[in-house]
Amino acid sequence: MVKPNHPPFNRWLLSGEPLSPEQNAVLQEHLRTCPECGQLQTAWGEVQFQLRSAGQVAPAPGFASRFQQRLVLQRVKRQRRNAWILFLGAAVMAFAILSFFFWQIVGVFTTPVSLLSGLVYLWTYVFVFSERMTDVFGSAARFLPSITLFGLVFLVGFCTLMSVLWLVTYRQLTNGRREISW
Repeated sequence: MVKPNHPPFNRWLLSGEPLSPEQNAVLQEHLRTCPECGQLQTAWGEVQFQLRSAGQVAPAPGFASRFQQRLVLQRVKRQRRNAWILFLGAAVMAFAILSFFFWQIVGVFTTPVSLLSGLVYLWTYVFVFSERMTDVFGSAARFLPSITLFGLVFLVGFCTLMSVLWLVTYRQLTNGRREISW
């Protein structure tokens, strides 16, 4: 048992740091008079001898491949978790935005008839707007069908999805693979 009244001697014995000649002389004098510190020095020397004489244990066969497989599985789990978090976050944001717009539209109209007439007005406005854009862009636009609000939303969503997929693919292709070497 290490006694608290021997702190510098215990630290000098157990640290392994080189001691100055004065510290070494004080320690040797203390070891002659203190049997507990002498016993600590003997026991610590035995422990160091045992540690130095013990051979290295080789890992079990296939350790590296099992470790790499576990790393791959952890990476796949992390990617799946991140994908679900991203999907749920996007779904919550889309629901929040749609709810906000729905309540804005419903708040303007006081009766279901006024709501229905407002939606018909919005639909015709989008249709007329797309027809006017067809007139503005000339004959090239006549080959394209009229773009409705849902078609426009679909087109924007599709372009966004393709951009995100392109960025993810680009990152995966340019991100160097890190090999584990043993």
